[in-house]
Amino acid sequence: MVIGDIIDRNLWRYPQKTAVCFEDKRLSFEEVAKRIYGLANALRSLGLKKEDRVAFLFPHNMIEAQEIVLAVTAGAMIIIPINAHFSEDEIIHLITSCGVKAIFFEQTYSRLMESIKPSVKEVQIFISVGKPSNNDAYDYETLISQSTYERPDVAVKEEDIAALIHTSGTTGMPKEVIWTHKSWLAGSRDVVIKFKLSEKDNLLIFSPYFHIPFFWFNMAISYMGGSLVFIKRPDPDLILNAIEKEKITAVSHFVLTTLLRVLNYPDLDKYDHSSVRWYIYGGAPMPFSILERAIPKFGNKFVHLYGFTELAGCATALPPKDHVLNGTEKENRRMLSVGKEMPSCDIRIINDEGKFVESGIEGELLYRGDNLMQGYWGNPEETAKVLKDGWFHSGDMAYLDEDNYIYITGRKKDIIISGGENITPKQVEDIIYKHPAVEIVAVIGVPDPEWGEAVKAVIVLKEGKKATEDEIIKLCKDNLARYKAPKSVDFIDSMPLTHTGKIQKWELKDRFMKK
Repeated sequence: MVIGDIIDRNLWRYPQKTAVCFEDKRLSFEEVAKRIYGLANALRSLGLKKEDRVAFLFPHNMIEAQEIVLAVTAGAMIIIPINAHFSEDEIIHLITSCGVKAIFFEQTYSRLMESIKPSVKEVQIFISVGKPSNNDAYDYETLISQSTYERPDVAVKEEDIAALIHTSGTTGMPKEVIWTHKSWLAGSRDVVIKFKLSEKDNLLIFSPYFHIPFFWFNMAISYMGGSLVFIKRPDPDLILNAIEKEKITAVSHFVLTTLLRVLNYPDLDKYDHSSVRWYIYGGAPMPFSILERAIPKFGNKFVHLYGFTELAGCATALPPKDHVLNGTEKENRRMLSVGKEMPSCDIRIINDEGKFVESGIEGELLYRGDNLMQGYWGNPEETAKVLKDGWFHSGDMAYLDEDNYIYITGRKKDIIISGGENITPKQVEDIIYKHPAVEIVAVIGVPDPEWGEAVKAVIVLKEGKKATEDEIIKLCKDNLARYKAPKSVDFIDSMPLTHTGKIQKWELKDRFMKK
């Protein structure tokens, strides 16, 4: 099966059913199929061929993003999303490193396209969504209207490359991950099985179009003929209004900062959210204190998904049954895990010697499954570092408990070595989150002449709340081995985050190492 088969299947099964919504625009599966196939055929008529790379850049989520993803892959080409937050140099680097032949852009990026054009001479085709401001760009709607609407006559195999998805760049320059049709659909089927999805499901997606849930969770819903609802950005009013209006059954994808904004929204109780079956969160385990607020408000419907860009899907899930607020010590601890493997994957933990270890022993997490990437585009050296004997070496430190629940303890590169002792930042962060004034915390290692590295906590406080350095350090010393407690604490107004809501620890390290 390939991605184009999903379009055909939904056209046959549910032609008049709503496929996608955005603001006041609604399209049926029949309308969607015509537009997708029209766009795919238009691209081929412009000279694009199998495995040509096609990129797109938008300021926010919109229906056209979904159409482009499906049209490019149905036409046997390779889709590449461009992060809307990338600098001009980063965009140029991505386009040139991937050898992009065509680029879609929303019309507000017209000046940017003109600016980068001399540096991306390999790009032959520019297509504007919205009236183009120059004569060199094709108009998106005109291309579709002047094309034919049957499925493109091109052979597509499961092993063909479907997408190049850039990593988040939390530890350096993003890399482009190779997804095939097979890996992409394998990850989507895992989600279908785990969430028991059907054609009756309506997904609210506010993960940005360049974030991986936009690709594999969307595909999982489409796989079953469900409906997709897009909003421009993760604002509380947009989220809550869409849930009520569209009778949303699955919400994707909360990160800590977004869930906090919704919980703190003054009009939260005015909205009906009873239709929701699943609230998905990911990026990192949600602090227990936040779940203590969220579950009574929204119900026990939260699911933690854990994965990597290198997987076209996710690796593990922690379902609602494991979100127990007033449980035993074991049940409470389990909420800080990432759950267990998805149906079609395997996870193991290895030590520094590369040997599999038993439960309770920390090591590096390894993954294998049908949704695993083919490698990094144009980067065989980095590919060889992480793909060994069929296993993906994630760089995440983890351990299994006696029931095989998986606990992520941090990044291998984030381990702090102080006085010869290894300290996992997450363990310290979990304690600091117990302080009632703490909104967000990141623990990092900074150079220290006596200890090699010293533990530093960087904290954003809740609005109107106060805390002192001494309070935080005492809290840690009372709950951890004393050597794990921070030697210093800094309070900042806002935390540097990636586009997916993950804390950019490398930026914090750079900032505080210079002090």
